This record gives sequence, structure tokens and C-alpha cells, in this order.
Amino acid sequence: HIHGVSMGGMIAQEFALRYPERVISLILACTYCGGPGSSIMTDPEVAQAMQRMAGLPLKEGMMEMLRLCVSQKLIDDNPGLIREMVEQMTEHPITPQGQMRQTEATMAHNTYERLPEIKAPTLVIHGDADRIVPVENARIIASRIPGTELVIFPDTEHMLLEAGEEVSKTMLDFLRRHRAQTT
Repeated sequence: HIHGVSMGGMIAQEFALRYPERVISLILACTYCGGPGSSIMTDPEVAQAMQRMAGLPLKEGMMEMLRLCVSQKLIDDNPGLIREMVEQMTEHPITPQGQMRQTEATMAHNTYERLPEIKAPTLVIHGDADRIVPVENARIIASRIPGTELVIFPDTEHMLLEAGEEVSKTMLDFLRRHRAQTT
């Protein structure tokens, strides 16, 4: 069972395409398929905000990243969680070179034409308020992989935290319905 979120969803697509015999089910969250004219890119203002973070002190930059990935309401209502997330993110920060390589990899990612080759049962989940990867990308992926289940969580950002337990419930229900058949 493969589950990928954001760039991990791009990697999961490639894995499912390259090793179909090894994939029982596929869950793609807050991701896109790439390809010129095939995906909806991040709003230029959001992309510029992400670039500006590189020049900020580490904790401040991580906080700004969270502001793009979760709602202000979630930040205001959960200061302890946000503090813990910032601490975890600053404990093992991505290097500038790593960030550059990640950006290059996501920009070069393109599975659009090959998505119909995915045969594994697939669930695509996304938040309708995602500013990093616009929700229309979920609809594009779901339309390209035959039989895909699509779940859009209302008022939910890139990290899907606003949807709470509904995300886990949705994924667990999908996984229960697509258990491996043992012989």
C-alpha cells in the first residue's frame, strides 16, 4: 500500500507506474501530476512567499511555511501543536541545496500521459483551500486514473490538518476495502 503526500505523491505516482506488480493500493494526497498545460501551478504570490522564506531565520521561515500549509484559524486554535511542528521542522531543516533540488524535481515531474496506466485501486485526497497545490490538480489526477476515488475536504489546506480525523477515517476505509488477497 503506497501513500504519498505532496512531493511524496509525485514519487508514489512514479513508483506505481514503474512497479505496478508491487502496488496493492495507492493513496495520493495534495499532489499533482505535472506536465506543461496539464496541471494547475501554485499561485505566483504563494511561490514568491516560499522563495522569500529562504532568507529568513530558520524558525521564522518554518513558521511562514506553516502559514502557507495550514489555516490561520488552525494556527490560532492550536499554539502548542504549531510550536511542536516548528520545533520538529527546525530540528532537521532542509538545506538550501536540498530545497533547490526538491523544487527542480517537482517542476520536472510529469506523469500526466502515463497516469491511465495505473491499475491499482487509487484514492486521491485534497483540501479545497490548498494554496501550495491547487485542488484542481486532484480532479485532474482522478480523471486520468481509471476508477479513482476522489475526496475533497472542505476548508482544508495543504497539510489536511483542518479535516482532523476525517482524513484518517477516509484512508482507513479505503485500505480496508482494498486489502491484499492472500492465497
